Amino acid sequence: METMKFIADVQVKTKSFGKNTLFPKKFYRKFALPKTFSFEKFRIKAEFERGFTELIVPEIPNLIRAFTGTLTKNLLAKSTTYDSILSITSTFSIGEFLTIICALLKKQKNGNKGALLVGDTNIFCVRLKSGYHVAVRISWFPEERVWYFSGIFLGSPTDLSHTWESDGCMFSKKTVPIRMILR
Repeated sequence: METMKFIADVQVKTKSFGKNTLFPKKFYRKFALPKTFSFEKFRIKAEFERGFTELIVPEIPNLIRAFTGTLTKNLLAKSTTYDSILSITSTFSIGEFLTIICALLKKQKNGNKGALLVGDTNIFCVRLKSGYHVAVRISWFPEERVWYFSGIFLGSPTDLSHTWESDGCMFSKKTVPIRMILR
């Protein structure tokens, strides 16, 4: 059975920004974000689930570097497991993920159409400093007019065998075939 189906390539070009551009300093000390929060600079209304605040927020680098590249957007099959996702997709560093997601959300602040799915889940596999991975899931909730972030740790067999239950898409970095690099 097919795990993913290609939807589109998405061009992304971002700028570097500092860690405190996302959240005020006090939130990094407490790792406790309020239920609903706006990314400071980007004015994007977002809600953060505990898995995201515990796994991603503590590892946010002081400088989030610019990213220029192509993302591949793939539709996931309903019976896709997280281990199969990790085996066929590239992962993002936390900095890459944050600069990319801020650039994409900036264009879709109010749930407008764009690269991210509205009404379904968008997944980015993020690599932690420890080498483990987190599936960051981002969804638009139209009733609350908020982007919802959750994180699922992909470090134990029970998490890896979890089956994806809904429609959604997976974003990964587009890789250049080796034969093209050698030329």
